[in-house]
Amino acid sequence: SVALNILSTPIASIVDEKQVAANVKDNDFGNAWLKMHSAGSGAFKMRVYQPHQAIVLEANESAPGGAPKLKSIIIKNVPDPASRRLLIQQGDADVARDLGADQIIALSGKPGVKVLSIPSAEQNYLVFNTGNSANPLLNNPAFWEASRWLVDYEGITKDLLKGQYFVHQSFLPVGLPGALEDNPFTFDPAKAKAILARAGIKDAHFTLDVENKPPFITIAQSMQASFAQGGVKVDLLPAAGSQVYARVRAKQHQAAIRLWIPDYFDAHSNASAFAWNDGKSSTVAGLNGWKIPELNNATLAAVAEPDPAKRLDLYKKMQEQLQHNSPYVFVDQGKTQIVVRDNVKGYQQGLNADMVWYDRVTK
Repeated sequence: SVALNILSTPIASIVDEKQVAANVKDNDFGNAWLKMHSAGSGAFKMRVYQPHQAIVLEANESAPGGAPKLKSIIIKNVPDPASRRLLIQQGDADVARDLGADQIIALSGKPGVKVLSIPSAEQNYLVFNTGNSANPLLNNPAFWEASRWLVDYEGITKDLLKGQYFVHQSFLPVGLPGALEDNPFTFDPAKAKAILARAGIKDAHFTLDVENKPPFITIAQSMQASFAQGGVKVDLLPAAGSQVYARVRAKQHQAAIRLWIPDYFDAHSNASAFAWNDGKSSTVAGLNGWKIPELNNATLAAVAEPDPAKRLDLYKKMQEQLQHNSPYVFVDQGKTQIVVRDNVKGYQQGLNADMVWYDRVTK
């Protein structure tokens, strides 16, 4: 099943080999030509592409799945979210994306528009760098356990992020086959203190690398306050995303708040990131110095299992293990909130950002 899931991902779309081969330059496999042209069999083909400005899609009348209902679609890049809100509210746009929580709230219930809330595969998590010897706590399972009870999951998702995320505490997102949907941890500083006391941990502290923008800085500031209630001092190190990424890649961090989205619609995409560490690959486990040979074996066994039901059961067991005994604290999962005009029908979107289907849309 993993092979079919990988082949069907939009990351590796199938194109007409002869048409692309006729437009190869300097052994680029047709890459330059494909940036401005279409050679696929999807419902639409690209008619105009203006980088950072607009894309015009034209109906592919000979698409194997049938011709789309709309003849063309214009996708515009409007950087300012306030402008996007105005366009959709006035009827100058049919669909608006990436609006802030306050803008979504303001548009909810307004005549002429409706808000669609669609689960996204995007997940935010806290990770401890077990390979950073500067702070022994980072490799202490008791500290990991206590940390799970020091996150105000409900406060983060409902109050701070205003419903654009929901609590989810395992490495497979809801909507992906095999995902665990139970959330065993709540904010309980008394329980965390008891765990730390039993382990003899005193004066706990760590530095937390975080991108200086929502939702990451919002989550980090909440954690700084909630961990303090359990007697754990958190020093925030806010920086641009590129700087945080560079520090994590260089394994210089003590802890970080990170985002994960599957590369393809299969459990192995996430399992191979969080549970696999061969000492050479830059997986999430590898970048944080966490290597458990049994989990490496479990990851290989799960991806090779031919029986779909047995395969999903293997992933559930892996999720349970990482949920309770790992340097990860899985916090939440995103909701993609789209605003559409009420005359738009048939809009569909999947878990990943590239899973948007326009072929059944009418207006």
